[in-house]
Amino acid sequence: MDARRARLCHGLVDALERNSRRLFDCRFLATLVPHDWWEGLFLQTGPPVVRLIENALVGPIIAMISFVCSVGNIPLASLLWSHGISFGGVISFIYADLIVVPIIIIYAKYYGARAAAWITGIFYISMVLAGIVVDLIFSALGLIPQGPRPPSAVEHAHIIWNYTSWLDVAAAIFAAWLLFLHFKSRGKQSARACH
Repeated sequence: MDARRARLCHGLVDALERNSRRLFDCRFLATLVPHDWWEGLFLQTGPPVVRLIENALVGPIIAMISFVCSVGNIPLASLLWSHGISFGGVISFIYADLIVVPIIIIYAKYYGARAAAWITGIFYISMVLAGIVVDLIFSALGLIPQGPRPPSAVEHAHIIWNYTSWLDVAAAIFAAWLLFLHFKSRGKQSARACH
């Protein structure tokens, strides 16, 4: 296998591993954490301004703790929305993709611990403020859905056999082939390193 194909194969395998793990983490969190906990985590009564600020403050913290990253944060945001978080809290949760723990570690590695703390703090404040501002603008324009919230698709997801199932099977076969090529090329590389 030439070097370009090997790099492509390794890159696709890495992307597949990262993305599938994050989607699994999102579904795992949705089933592992009780409904009452999600609902109790966010203020659902009281003055709307206090509720908005609290939800916008807690949203990024949940994103940091759960670390579902950009692949899984939208399904998890729909779960949070269905369990009562405000629109601003959902927005700040989605924006918190830049302050998950592994990325903070990278900031510290490249810029130092003090700079990483500043970057994280500035991003956190920016995300909270952006969530609040977006919520206020959308509320003023009447764009936030009112009434009962629909159940999250993540909670009620189940397997059905249709055309997408067969596409998933084809993708799994392709991924297995990539894994085979990946490990086959790694074996050849380590054998060359020994000679």
